[in-house]
Amino acid sequence: MDEKKADRRLSTKAIHAGFRFRESYGSAAEPMYPATTYVFPSAEAAAAAFKNPYAEESDFVYSRMSHPNAAMVEERLTAIEPGSGAAAIFASGESAIFGTIWGLLPNGGVIACLNPIYGGTHHMMARFFGHMSDFAINEYDARDGVPDFGFGPDVLFLETPTNPTLVMVDIDAVAAAVKQSNPNCIVVVDNTFMGALQTPFEISEHVDLIVYSGTKYMGGHSNVLCGAVLARKGREYLILDIERVRGDFGGILHPFECWLLLTFLKTYAIRMNTQSERAQIVAEFLQQHHLVERVDFPGLWQSGDVYYEIFKKQCTAPGAMIAFYLKGFDRERIFRFQNILAERHHILLAVSLGGVKSLLCHPASTTHACMGEEEQLKYGITENLIRLSVGAEEAEVLIEDLQFALENC
Repeated sequence: MDEKKADRRLSTKAIHAGFRFRESYGSAAEPMYPATTYVFPSAEAAAAAFKNPYAEESDFVYSRMSHPNAAMVEERLTAIEPGSGAAAIFASGESAIFGTIWGLLPNGGVIACLNPIYGGTHHMMARFFGHMSDFAINEYDARDGVPDFGFGPDVLFLETPTNPTLVMVDIDAVAAAVKQSNPNCIVVVDNTFMGALQTPFEISEHVDLIVYSGTKYMGGHSNVLCGAVLARKGREYLILDIERVRGDFGGILHPFECWLLLTFLKTYAIRMNTQSERAQIVAEFLQQHHLVERVDFPGLWQSGDVYYEIFKKQCTAPGAMIAFYLKGFDRERIFRFQNILAERHHILLAVSLGGVKSLLCHPASTTHACMGEEEQLKYGITENLIRLSVGAEEAEVLIEDLQFALENC
């Protein structure tokens, strides 16, 4: 199947999956169900529902466990992720990651992590798992390729490309290696940066779960905070333990946010492709600017570059995230550059990413500040690194603003 046909199918599923209009009084748009609790037809039905409230065939019981809008979103996410068999929706990407690890990591378990990862995830793992005597974390540098996992961890967590340095991880090679060290290891891939442009279940048979910060490209408008976990077809049972954790700590996405997400998912693939195309133009501009030391962006890599073959094997497009390094800039000048850029009002100084509005941040002082300078430098997060999430604005507008800020800082 050619890429255009594949895109059309993804968009069709993103528009229609999970919604049955005949069950919604003929409404052409998804309804919202803000109820907190659900009525049983009989006492016997209530008792049956509580025997296993997380079973697929169970009626809705209480919205902390599940609700109709969450079920619609989960069905839609499962439909648009090739190779997926089940999904669980969460109130944030971090709660999705926490619920996944907490639900699946055994007592005395070991997490393997390929760094760098998002600073919030790094902090959460260190704070909740690294400081607990029942768990251990083994950290590896993603730039080193396939690690030697030794005896083998219980859970492997990786992002690709990495946040914020855009290191490309060979998903299949790393996942195969960890499964060789421990066949029961659960392989978790955070696919937030690439989303619809990279399909981990198709890339490697060894990937068990995919996690997303749905706040980013899935939501796409900086107004829905959400996360998701998807299980490989045939391993849907993994989602059941994750859903139980979600129900216990109340991490499900609320009906209103689910309803918004159902709307935004309809343009998911279209937005990602548009933003990717515009990011390519912006990256090419930055690459030739005399004040830019280096640009890391998949669309600029060529044959012979260290991550080119991995990118071509795994992705259908380069995405919309750019990492660029300003030549000789100290923190004072970097802040000046950002402040001038902010006055132009098109590229917003904000964390997060993936939305239709372009966002820019300085990882060392924001998203990855929790790591500390020594650990930042260990994984290539230098003082002169800028992370840019290209939105849906015309590329020439973004280039004009970047040019002005660079020449006047």
